[in-house]
Amino acid sequence: MQYVRVEVSEGRAYTYKWEGDEPLVKDEQVVLPGNIVQDREFTGRVIRIVSAEDVANDKYQGEYKAVLRRVEDADLL
Repeated sequence: MQYVRVEVSEGRAYTYKWEGDEPLVKDEQVVLPGNIVQDREFTGRVIRIVSAEDVANDKYQGEYKAVLRRVEDADLL
């Protein structure tokens, strides 16, 4: 499993988990699940890879939502 910090809008970023076969990389566009603010899937940009140690030491104790997939052309329509 990989943890990534994803910019979801200008100035806002959150940590997500990724369980895909190939690791995500910085600046990659990804599709994220809807949430309480955004009821549909939406896109974001990976701004950094987060170490498991940083996640373990984070004050956040909840479950991390997962990146759904990498952005494909159909996601950009």
